[in-house]
Amino acid sequence: MAQRALKLKQASAVLRVPPKELQNLVQFGVVKPKRVDSTYLFDKEALLTAKVAFSLKASLGARASVLSRLIEVFRASEKGLRRKNPEYIVFSCRVSREEEPIKLGVPLRSFEEQVEEGLSRADLY
Repeated sequence: MAQRALKLKQASAVLRVPPKELQNLVQFGVVKPKRVDSTYLFDKEALLTAKVAFSLKASLGARASVLSRLIEVFRASEKGLRRKNPEYIVFSCRVSREEEPIKLGVPLRSFEEQVEEGLSRADLY
């Protein structure tokens, strides 16, 4: 499948989330899609990052600043960890200096499949 860039509303449909929710992640710097002129364009990587962010937000109830930090650590460690286990990535993150690191698991393969399915659904329209 060719690499596609989706606008925010299209990306939110692929992810099955309200556009405002996705827009909030972008505004708070949790997800950083490419920007052309004044339009954000989501490629597959940005969609996967958003999927991970929504999952962490739902399971942890974390605010945007914490989500931003978690996603930053996830992105920095993803490629190396993916080689070890492409199905499920486990990474550690210290949210603040005073707190102990937390260990998080991300079912990466499952999230990739969900994004692919959403993209193929979007191709139907």
